[in-house]
This record gives sequence, structure tokens and C-alpha cells, in this order.
Amino acid sequence: MTLTLLLASLLAAGSSAQGPSVSIVILTSSDGKMMRFAASESDLANVPTWRPEEGQAAPLDLKLAIGLGRDFVRKRHPDVQEFDLSSVTLSRLEPPHHDQWYYLVKLQPVIGGQALKGGLYFACVLMNGTVLEPQEYTEKSKGE
Repeated sequence: MTLTLLLASLLAAGSSAQGPSVSIVILTSSDGKMMRFAASESDLANVPTWRPEEGQAAPLDLKLAIGLGRDFVRKRHPDVQEFDLSSVTLSRLEPPHHDQWYYLVKLQPVIGGQALKGGLYFACVLMNGTVLEPQEYTEKSKGE
């Protein structure tokens, strides 16, 4: 199962008590299942800015982000005893939040000593340590 990563533009899509949500990333599996990670504008107001080109250290350590992501995925999939780290992507949000970044942690379940490919075992970790709760997403839900 392959995954296509779609970095969504920061258009308001839906609303909550905390204001409109901002799409951070949308993941699509080869079978068409989609998962959206989003944050409210008020949540993003608490995420530190970071300018790596100026030599600043990341506001959130990579090892800590991986640990937060692994804990999050384990809680969502308690039936899986072990996960291997598959990848970590460091990405920048789109304007007007372009000085804010996030880690996308991808894990693979290990069954019988073998890491399995596929599935949506991801965690989106903001630079303040917040792990975003994924939402099921369809093309139909775009305008909601």
C-alpha cells in the first residue's frame, strides 16, 4: 500500500469552538482512505516560530517528537505490540504560518518480527509538542 502525501493549503475548512480549522496535512492510502490532520487558529497561536536558516535549534527535539508520535500511535492501535520507525518528515506550514513547522512521524507495525508495509500509522507533532488527532477525510468533507 503506497501513501500519497498532500500538503494542504491553509484554507479554512469547517469550524469548531476554537475557530476554523487549518489543514496541516492530508494523507491518502492506495486504497483511497484519507486522513486529515488539522489545527485551529487558536491552537497554532501557541506553536513557536522557527527559522532554521538562521541557525536556531528546533523548538522541539527530534527524539522527543518521535517519542510523542510513537506513544500516540500505540494508544490508537493497542492491538499492535511493536512499531518500527519508518520515517520522520519535517515540514513547514503554508503562509500565514510559514515560520511554524511540524514533524510527521510514520511507523510500521511489526508482526511476528516482520515490519508490515502500508496502513496509516502516522502522528503529526507540532513544535510545541501537541500531537494532532487525525480526522477521517473525503473529497465530500472538503467544503464542510
